[in-house]
Amino acid sequence: MTEKPGQQTQVPSLAYVTRPGLERLVVQNLGLNLVTLWFYRFWAKTRWRRHIWSNVSLLGDPIEYTGTGAEMFKGFLVALAVLAPVFILFNLWQFAVSDSDIGLLIEQIIYFVTLYFLIVAARFYARRYRLSRTRWRGIPLALDARFLDYVKIHFTQYGLALLTLFLLWPRASLNVEAW
Repeated sequence: MTEKPGQQTQVPSLAYVTRPGLERLVVQNLGLNLVTLWFYRFWAKTRWRRHIWSNVSLLGDPIEYTGTGAEMFKGFLVALAVLAPVFILFNLWQFAVSDSDIGLLIEQIIYFVTLYFLIVAARFYARRYRLSRTRWRGIPLALDARFLDYVKIHFTQYGLALLTLFLLWPRASLNVEAW
């Protein structure tokens, strides 16, 4: 795009405008979380995101969050359905090899790698969910990336950071986020 002499280029503006109601929202969410023993947290997070997203505007139009607490609760149940068998399996394995130091060491290494992989997956799918429930000017956002591509970039970048004794950790974080 070429500029004509004397013409100014419009820079996309991103603004955060504080709207009233945040304090009341925090108190309500805290109260409902306490009463429900934190069961309300999914709906509280939804209300929080709706408030924060509505305060952010891009080119003068607010961003909208369309997710629901019920969707987040279902996601929690799916995560629980995946994690419960994994933890049960590792506890059984640990019980079976409790007499063997080598068996316990192998179990702990596999447990750590599995848990780390699940955390990476949770971060990816949480970001994908948030983006798919965000709209701007009625246009839904999306994350069209593949999970395995994310895993590859994540492990490559953080592996390099580990090899450099965490010297490249900030660079790795930026590269993974930029991806």
